[in-house]
Amino acid sequence: MMDAFGETRRIIELLRYRHAPPEWASFSELSTSTGAQMARRLDFFAMSCWPSSGQHAIAYEVKVSRRDFAREIEDPSKRRHAEDVASECYFVTPHGLLKPDELPEGWGLIEAGAELRRVKVAAQRRVEA
Repeated sequence: MMDAFGETRRIIELLRYRHAPPEWASFSELSTSTGAQMARRLDFFAMSCWPSSGQHAIAYEVKVSRRDFAREIEDPSKRRHAEDVASECYFVTPHGLLKPDELPEGWGLIEAGAELRRVKVAAQRRVEA
């Protein structure tokens, strides 16, 4: 069995594969600010580069434990940064970790097994900033 760090890295690699160049530009551990303000990071962020795809941005928060998810829910400011920069926001978890009714409003859910499964709950599309 993989530890939490290994599982997180595995999921990030699956997201990298899903959002490969040249259609996508993607970043893991993307800081939402610079300098001394680098307090928040997005686990994974992908931007569509092709106008035919709508040139939208997607933020992903990877959660591999119930405890990690609970911390995210307890502090809505952690999610606000993703919501400010992305048109869609998703939690990506191992299969069965979360129930759809636990998700914050507007957030989607993708479950990761050996590969990323299809979207379990679609995120609400936000207006681009």
